[in-house]
Amino acid sequence: MPRTPLPPVAREALAEQLTRRGEVEVAFVTGTTCNTLRRARRGERLNATTGRAITAYLTAEAHGALELLAA
Repeated sequence: MPRTPLPPVAREALAEQLTRRGEVEVAFVTGTTCNTLRRARRGERLNATTGRAITAYLTAEAHGALELLAA
């Protein structure tokens, strides 16, 4: 599987979520580790499955879907 970094826009959104929600919560929701999230935020290459999980989380968060699930 190819390893690629998150796009800059996704890295920016991830940094915002990490500030707002915290590393532990974002790691739990995405099924990753805090270290993986830090690597993603720095722009290091991720495996495709991890990149998709983080991107799916950011997309759901952008559309307010996570607040609906938590309610």
